[in-house]
Amino acid sequence: MNNHMENNILETDATTIDTLVRETFHNSIKFLLDPLFTNDDDGDGIELKINNKIFWFFLRVSTIICDWLEAYTFSLTYKLTNSNYPYHFCLVSKENLNNTRLRDDQMVLRNKENMLQYYNNSTTEKVSLEPVFNYFWNIPNINVYIATVPDRMHHLDLGLYRYQIEFTKKLLFKAEGKSLVDKMNWRITLISRVSTIICDWLEAYTFSLTYKLTNSNYPYHFCLVSKENLNNTRLRDDQMVLRNKENMLQYYNNSTTEKVSLEPVFNYFWNIPNINVYIATVPDRMHHLDLGLYRYQIEFTKKLLFKAEGKSLVDKMNWRITLISRYPELKIFSGRLQSIVLLTANNYRNIMKVMVFVVDDLLNKNLSEVYVKWNKMYLLSRQETFKESDLKNFQEVIEK
Repeated sequence: MNNHMENNILETDATTIDTLVRETFHNSIKFLLDPLFTNDDDGDGIELKINNKIFWFFLRVSTIICDWLEAYTFSLTYKLTNSNYPYHFCLVSKENLNNTRLRDDQMVLRNKENMLQYYNNSTTEKVSLEPVFNYFWNIPNINVYIATVPDRMHHLDLGLYRYQIEFTKKLLFKAEGKSLVDKMNWRITLISRVSTIICDWLEAYTFSLTYKLTNSNYPYHFCLVSKENLNNTRLRDDQMVLRNKENMLQYYNNSTTEKVSLEPVFNYFWNIPNINVYIATVPDRMHHLDLGLYRYQIEFTKKLLFKAEGKSLVDKMNWRITLISRYPELKIFSGRLQSIVLLTANNYRNIMKVMVFVVDDLLNKNLSEVYVKWNKMYLLSRQETFKESDLKNFQEVIEK
């Protein structure tokens, strides 16, 4: 068998398997739903007897809540990257998604009538529709294309919000630069560049399209340090890989994004030159310091104390907090540090004022020194403006 024939067989097999997967999925839907919609000779419905009275319940599918990939599967439309009509519910071409002056004939909604017509005419590829009969066409009073609604996270965070970012960036980067003429008649070309994106942690996950903290094996959007290694201070170089558009794009192209806790969605920032979105996306000071690093420092301290002497040392730390006298400018709660997840940024700022004394000589001198250094760094970071000497001092505090 020559190579040409082998390649043809492989391509045919891949296409056949792809079609079989879709047909099998819709056959399973048919198996599950058919008994509900073909239950009697007079009409679709279920007969129930309640208190010796007969009631008929007529079933209707109103909404199917899913993610975007599931929406393509239910509607049997091409997935985003392969489609000339990227949205499963309408026939707006990808070229017209930014067009705010579309005619009515350019905004056609999909329905079972027009999609069935393309299917019967064997022209499904014209509208990015899979050539498979859709079981939902048999169910009365449902338009599967409108009823299939992506859940809130996929619709807002990964859908509309991502589209809003892409639309904004296209406005900035549509041209190579904008020419300006100053008072001396010198022509200056200004080129737009993104250097820093300031946000909170949830927005950082959205910009970088990484899994959110609770679902992620690699909790930080900027690196590939696993959650098991976050406390490991002796990591090897190969365990501290930074994310960048090259390595993330490779996982995307290989369809292995789940291995690095990356959403299977093309990131628009990969198209923008001279920016690594994973490094450029910086949580704002409150989320990074108060609700990020300091919260982690306290959690790490509790684990360190527990590992050293068990629960008794953690209880001693909490007991010391309850002994602190109350002052008008100092808010310390009596609930100890058990509910650390519920603390606000203001709570953490008040705890910073006393934690140096709480941990003093609790384990060793090094622990209290960590909190002293933290306070120095935190006070420096709170300045509104910085001179070069301030940045040098800040670096020295970090490295000491």
